[in-house]
Amino acid sequence: MSVTFQLQSCEQVLAHPSLYDSLMLFSKTSHAILQKVIVKIVSCMTGHTDMRIQALSRNLDQVLLQIKHNAADREAWNMADTGVCVYGLVLKSIPQCIVQGFSRHTR
Repeated sequence: MSVTFQLQSCEQVLAHPSLYDSLMLFSKTSHAILQKVIVKIVSCMTGHTDMRIQALSRNLDQVLLQIKHNAADREAWNMADTGVCVYGLVLKSIPQCIVQGFSRHTR
């Protein structure tokens, strides 16, 4: 799969208006495999700077926290914890005013 295709796919997912609600709904499942898929989807949004900002403005880190606090198995917890750490590093590297400004333009 090409990098351009992956980037376009992630952009399309991020553009979906009910992305947060949908991911949060699925994150509350008791099925470990579905939780891991959700973590993978959210984690792929850290691959490009613009997507990181969009993901943070859409509160996708909260989806990871939901899975971490209600993980169906240890692997789902580990994956969510790693994702939370990555988003934490991203948040520290991007000025908050940029994230908030982007959030106003995407809603």
